[in-house]
Amino acid sequence: MSDLTFLCKSKIEALERSQAVVEFDLSGTVIRTNSLFLTLMGYDASEVVHHQHSMFVPPGFKHATEHHNLWQKLRRGEFTVGEFCRINSAKDLVWIHGVYCPLLASDGHPYRILKFASDVTLRKRHDADFAGQIAAIRRSQAVAEFDLNGRVSYVNNNFLDIFGYRKLQVINRHHAMFVPAEERGTAEYKEFWELLRSGEYHTGTFKRVDSAGRTKWIQASYNSVRNENGTISKIVKFAVDQTDAIEDHLRVDYLYRHDTLTGLSNRAGLQLVLDDKFAEARSQRFSMMLVDLDQFKCINDTYGHPVGDEVLRIAASRIKDSVPEAVIVARLGGDEFAIVLHEATDSEAAAQRIVDAVREPISHDGVVHRIGASVGISRHCQSRTEMMRRADIALYMAKEAGRNTYRLFKQDEPTDVSSLEAMLAPLL
Repeated sequence: MSDLTFLCKSKIEALERSQAVVEFDLSGTVIRTNSLFLTLMGYDASEVVHHQHSMFVPPGFKHATEHHNLWQKLRRGEFTVGEFCRINSAKDLVWIHGVYCPLLASDGHPYRILKFASDVTLRKRHDADFAGQIAAIRRSQAVAEFDLNGRVSYVNNNFLDIFGYRKLQVINRHHAMFVPAEERGTAEYKEFWELLRSGEYHTGTFKRVDSAGRTKWIQASYNSVRNENGTISKIVKFAVDQTDAIEDHLRVDYLYRHDTLTGLSNRAGLQLVLDDKFAEARSQRFSMMLVDLDQFKCINDTYGHPVGDEVLRIAASRIKDSVPEAVIVARLGGDEFAIVLHEATDSEAAAQRIVDAVREPISHDGVVHRIGASVGISRHCQSRTEMMRRADIALYMAKEAGRNTYRLFKQDEPTDVSSLEAMLAPLL
């Protein structure tokens, strides 16, 4: 035996040991199989030799057509490789990665077909399951793909429906087109894309804008996708429109924190701000003012609550406009207001502006109404309760001084609020 013949024989034996092999004549009749092929398809040799290749083909027009076209190519001597659906002895579907090799005679014409096969059923099922999951996600969620520079390479219809664009309007455009203008050039937005390019996963609720400039709230995940070499090649975004739910939440939260008559913050909103301020470092000092309208009750008694409400709205607007630097302006209820100011703000000057603004005449339905404002000021102390108490004491002192004025709480002022209330009751 020549070295070349020995080498060829060794290669064939190696293939036979590692792969399922079957030989056919040009009519498609099985001539020979190895044990791996028989194990793969669940047959004995006697059950397949001298039988047609079609015994492995599932019934159905599609598979019959595929089988016919395959054998036409093989009889022409064309090499064929691919993944094929077949049936085993139990009539179960199996997927085969098959290599059909026509063996050529000296005249160049095929005389036999040699097939190498391997079972890829599990991988095929896994791929089909994965593809099905991806298809389900694409049907139920908005999907967009971006290159590593942030430019759109793919969007599905769900994504287009949320943002009100056509596909040609977004492909090759940057992700920034969906981001509010004030966020696009920020360091945070730049870092967002740097982290995605590094492979970091992001999920959360994001504020976005649609084609008409309207705010959209999106629950989304940004996922870095690696190619076959393990290199990040693109960013895939899965998103659900949460605009209605978020806006409902924001409306409820706004109503929780705000007074419906004046539009100012309410007692709950003030409490949240004070909690935050007292949670900050002690260096973050501030002052508080309590404002009480003077001669307001007689407007309600004389003209009725609708007129009183309008006067109250005007007074509230004047108070807010007098302290544009305020941390918060809140209506506590009735005709009482609270204001929080940064320590750097001149609280006494601010109080005087409020007094001056409120006592300006208010015209409504041809009637001129005159009210005033008393203001109590307290400077930063150790607790919210103590700060409110001191501002309340200062407010009573302002009323005792004749109203339409302000007072700053001082440590040497009396602190018995109940005695002050009794003393000032005729003035209230």
